[in-house]
Amino acid sequence: FPHNLNIIPSSDPSSKVLVENVPSLRERVGRFFFYDISIPSEKCLVPLTYFDEGLCSSIMCVLLKQLGEKLDAVRCQAGECIERLLTAQSPRVPFVSHRNMLVKALCVGEHSTNWSNPAVTFPLLMRAVNIDGFFSPILEGIVVSVGGLTESVSKNSTASLFEWIRVCRQLKATQKILQMGEVFLGLFRRFKRNGRVLLPLLSTLDKLLSHGYLEELLTLNNGNFIRILMTSLSNEASGCSDVKRLLAIVRVSLNMIQPDLETAATMRESVLPLVMTALLNPYPRVRQYTAEQLYVKIEEDGDKLFGSQASLEDATQLLLNVVWHDEFDHHGHIVKARNQIADLLGVALSEEARQITFGTTASRTVRNDEFE
Repeated sequence: FPHNLNIIPSSDPSSKVLVENVPSLRERVGRFFFYDISIPSEKCLVPLTYFDEGLCSSIMCVLLKQLGEKLDAVRCQAGECIERLLTAQSPRVPFVSHRNMLVKALCVGEHSTNWSNPAVTFPLLMRAVNIDGFFSPILEGIVVSVGGLTESVSKNSTASLFEWIRVCRQLKATQKILQMGEVFLGLFRRFKRNGRVLLPLLSTLDKLLSHGYLEELLTLNNGNFIRILMTSLSNEASGCSDVKRLLAIVRVSLNMIQPDLETAATMRESVLPLVMTALLNPYPRVRQYTAEQLYVKIEEDGDKLFGSQASLEDATQLLLNVVWHDEFDHHGHIVKARNQIADLLGVALSEEARQITFGTTASRTVRNDEFE
């Protein structure tokens, strides 16, 4: 202790020791320990460490997520870092959870792995997806690759994801598929309006729906996944100025309509209102695309969507004859046609929705697809 202490004698237990320009014992201890000053107990003292189990787990999650990235250079660096963390012996990296399982799943140490090669990386990565704690980061990473534009990356990541789902079905591991759905919904919540994540996510959902790999999610829990997903899509479409994202939302929405499933009624109630809204989207290209895709869906499953053949034919004629990409709907033909299609499909529209206008007939100007 320092010698230049001025002690103020007092019987009061709250009396203080005044120290001139000398840190108190409390401050000096605080430099070496992290502790909760609100609890006067030595049990609160915890040595301050720079690397612990939590930090190690976070690092591994980030690296595994990057291992599923769409860029070859990123996957290569992530794979090499993971190899060093798992195999280093001098010193050996502590706190790596499920080390042996990761080594076995990723075939670390067996041979030299070219992590930049998507045909090699993605099958190995999906072997590690079932390890506790790494499920979400691996799926979040691979979603970006499945929905990416690079053909080789998208092809191999999609094949690996499809194969994993097939194995889950064979093993009746339905809970894993439900967890996958939770990951997808979580991405919508965390990355709202973020096209870099949501556009690949929408593309991934489109592929899974088109190939019938989401039937479990669409049917279990009374269609709860459908309702939550459609709410997310509606929120994302509202006010969205990204035409590519809007087109992807339309594709996913229409692929959600699968009349043969037992939750078909829930699908109609949740999906068709969004499709009707898209038919009057401010962007001409979105309206035209929605009409085209709805026509295709009616051609495939029209007899299950309409109550009569006459209604089906009337809706088909409206979709074919109306100029949906007309920028200036002066006479309201597009709005009238949309309302008629909604009535034929049994979609309830509010009075406000029936009278909606766009282009020069409204207070706002029509949006131009090419320059937004």
